[in-house]
Amino acid sequence: MKARIYIYIDALGWEMAQDSGFLKEELPFRRKISSVLEAPMCALRTALGGSGEYPAFAYNPKDSPFKSLKYVKYFFGAGLHPKCLMNRKWTRRKVSDIISGIKGRELQILSMSYEHLPFFNTSGIAEIFCQKESGALKRLRNALDKSGLKFFISDPKLAFGENLAKLSNFLGKGEANFAFISSTDLGRLLIGGKCGATDIKSFLSEYSRDIRTLIKTLEKSGRDWDLRVISGYGLEAAKSKINLPSKIAELKLKFGSDYACVYGSSSIKFWYLNEAARDKIRNRLLLPDCRGKFCHSQTSLECDSIRSDIYVTDAGVQIEPNDFYGVCPAGACAFFSGSALSFAALLSSSPTPSNANSLESFRELINADIEELKGPF
Repeated sequence: MKARIYIYIDALGWEMAQDSGFLKEELPFRRKISSVLEAPMCALRTALGGSGEYPAFAYNPKDSPFKSLKYVKYFFGAGLHPKCLMNRKWTRRKVSDIISGIKGRELQILSMSYEHLPFFNTSGIAEIFCQKESGALKRLRNALDKSGLKFFISDPKLAFGENLAKLSNFLGKGEANFAFISSTDLGRLLIGGKCGATDIKSFLSEYSRDIRTLIKTLEKSGRDWDLRVISGYGLEAAKSKINLPSKIAELKLKFGSDYACVYGSSSIKFWYLNEAARDKIRNRLLLPDCRGKFCHSQTSLECDSIRSDIYVTDAGVQIEPNDFYGVCPAGACAFFSGSALSFAALLSSSPTPSNANSLESFRELINADIEELKGPF
């Protein structure tokens, strides 16, 4: 019986995988993979067939689950000051949990202003902060349920090594012929400020050891097997930071009447509610001191009559504060679209198709394996 194993290590970028020689002998077939904007928020969703929308928030005041939060500021100015109790990470997580319970689905407010949240619906859970099984993995689980295959999907409550040990047990008993293990630990480590060579070496050493143990189990089983390690993006230390929200505030435009936007760590998505606002914002951000460029302009997918733009900072320039992380720890790594260090990786024990060169192509790769496994063993 065949076995196909996928291991997703979120921030194992191409350069990191190659420079460290991560499982170079065990996984000799290696490809550089292009990533997507704000990848720590949505890379896995994209890899498993997601929509590719700008992550976390989408302008949609009519259907916003956060409408009630517009009243927070009337409680003695709660939430208005960055150091207010309502803006502490613990409090924001609790607010997210309460709204999720009321609405019956997982919602995250992240670090977005309470005044701005009522203008947005969600466009997917921010994966780097997700402690539960993501929607992308749930969709994969549903597809595998329908396939009739024996499969294993990692438990987000368990550590990486524990999930691999559990999978080894399943494989030894012949109870799985497809598996998907997902880990966002490396992304959390790097974005949390632990970017030192010793931290990264220790992490990769531990993961290499656990994966080699799994490979030994596969070899002893006598089964035909393939193992593929995939990632979503690469990170690098920010060289400088820029307060773009303050530059937009200088224009004296009204949020929700003239424009709306989501500040990412290295990009901004704008929705223009009138042409005058669009002209002012574009003219300001195209000045050299903003250190970036507009990379995408379209009629908004969320609201057909509204034009939208995406602005991306130069490599190494981090937006702070932003709506995803707020203020990042000193020394924290970030994702910069287009940077040489932003590329993801595909590391495989067997050759992979030549068109497997983007996150979106991972879904086709996985689908092909599932269809093959459904055939005669």
